Amino acid sequence: METMSIRRALLFMPPALALQAVGQLAARTGSLETAAGGWSWWHVLSYACLILRGYFWVRALRVLPLRLAYPLLSLNYLIVPLLARIVLEEPLTPERLPAGALILVGVALIGAAENREARRAAA
Repeated sequence: METMSIRRALLFMPPALALQAVGQLAARTGSLETAAGGWSWWHVLSYACLILRGYFWVRALRVLPLRLAYPLLSLNYLIVPLLARIVLEEPLTPERLPAGALILVGVALIGAAENREARRAAA
């Protein structure tokens, strides 16, 4: 697998992560707005974001191995609660901070191992 194509494919991950996070926030906002039932434009935005996220995800998967791409999605376990705290003023428990650090360390370790493997393959 060519390193340049992996770098290029990685460019599709930030929009995928952002769209998934915005989609989740929109779904929550719509659910709060329509607690008694029905639908909201927030729900439409949520589905639109999640469908568009699928486009970026599939583009990334054309090149990235799933063993590398999938752990990157776990970053949303950090992003969504942080945005929910900022945008929706939801509580952020102290337990989430070390858990978030573990997620970051895990993603970094996977990335480093993948980088090492790519260098060995190129040599």
